Formats: sequence, C-alpha cells, structure tokens
Amino acid sequence: MNSDKDLLERLRKEQARYQAIVEGSVDGIMVTDFAKNVRRVNLSLERITGFSREELEGKGCAKLLGLEDGSGTCLCDIYCPFLKDGKFRDSIEASLTRKDGSRIWV
Repeated sequence: MNSDKDLLERLRKEQARYQAIVEGSVDGIMVTDFAKNVRRVNLSLERITGFSREELEGKGCAKLLGLEDGSGTCLCDIYCPFLKDGKFRDSIEASLTRKDGSRIWV
C-alpha cells in the first residue's frame, strides 16, 4: 500500500510533468475559473498577446483578450466561445487584441 508520503511525491512529479507540458507548448494556453477569470497562462500566450503573466492572471478573459469573430462581433458578449452545448471546446477560431492594439487570429 502507498503511504501518504509516496502519494504526495507522485503528485509533485505529475504536477511538474503537467507544468513542463504546458510551458513547453507552442500553443497559447489559458486556464480560467468558472467566473471566467484567468488563473494561469503559459509563455506562448504571453508571446502571442504581448501581455505579461502578471497582466493576464486574475483578470477577466473577455475584457482582456477581446475575442471577436470575422465580422468584429465580441464573442464573449454573446456566449463563452470556449463552451459549446455546456462542454468545453478544444479550440476556437477568433481574433484577439494584443497589448499593442493589433489584432491576431488564433
């Protein structure tokens, strides 16, 4: 049987593995809570948006990133673009506003 110490060590290793995967990804990754506040971003999202981690984390994702569809409609004003039929989407097609004010398709 595993001891609590063994389980904690396994958990630490899994967390480190997860962190390495997220940080090593070339895709921008953003984790939000149920209130749609940004809880975590990876280095690629910082690079893509021009915002630092500190500028992104703890802020509302809708106002910060300003995701729009091809016609310029703010997707977050209509629905959460990351949800479909109550389930999370793996990806979306939209443009976002970078820190310098330019728009980029993601």
